[in-house]
Amino acid sequence: MKKLDYPCRTTCRSQEKCIFQGLDSSIEDEIEKNSTANVYKRGQVIFLQGNPPNGIFCIHQGKVKIVIVNKEGKESIVRLATHGDILGKRALFSSEAYHASAIALEDSVILFFPKDFILNLVNKYPSVSLQLLSQLSKNVGCSDLHSTTLVHKNVRERLASLLIELKTKYGVKELDRYRLDIKLTREEMAAMIGTTHETLVRLITEFKNEEIIIQDGKIIYIINEQKLAEFANV
Repeated sequence: MKKLDYPCRTTCRSQEKCIFQGLDSSIEDEIEKNSTANVYKRGQVIFLQGNPPNGIFCIHQGKVKIVIVNKEGKESIVRLATHGDILGKRALFSSEAYHASAIALEDSVILFFPKDFILNLVNKYPSVSLQLLSQLSKNVGCSDLHSTTLVHKNVRERLASLLIELKTKYGVKELDRYRLDIKLTREEMAAMIGTTHETLVRLITEFKNEEIIIQDGKIIYIINEQKLAEFANV
């Protein structure tokens, strides 16, 4: 983990998500003074399930997976987060241990804000609490949708739904296809849809044979979005 100078707010790619938007510019020095920016390499843990919260984390750049490990040690990826997303807010405001771990999916720049600073800011500026509440509500919605998908859809439908979700969040239009601009291992994709590595590989081959997706190395391209939606049963 490498510490950085505070990234200038003008370089933020998600100003609309910023919990500090609308605040007086005079507070920027205080925000900078109470933040730490670090680089996390792929696979590095940002915070660990079961540990007590000591602040919140903002993804300035990169992608992060939110992971729950059950008693048997099986990993389940419940959510992906990217630039502008705030991590650790639920545990902070509930005064509970982290219910999941956050792990960098790629080299990422993460800003950390300590607990006391954030709580004082929330008391002074209602807009900050509203921004945090908005993100928290969206996260709960994503978790509920993820749980519903796992329960009510078969594995093929779950994979199709995952690819649609990745296309929505990370798809880059290239002529008549979408490139998924995110690098997930087969194990990570399997963990996201609650299946085995072997089943995932078989289904990806099936999707290729159905001319729904193609691959170039580890990069997945969606070439038939309509058929993918039919496979997802949406």
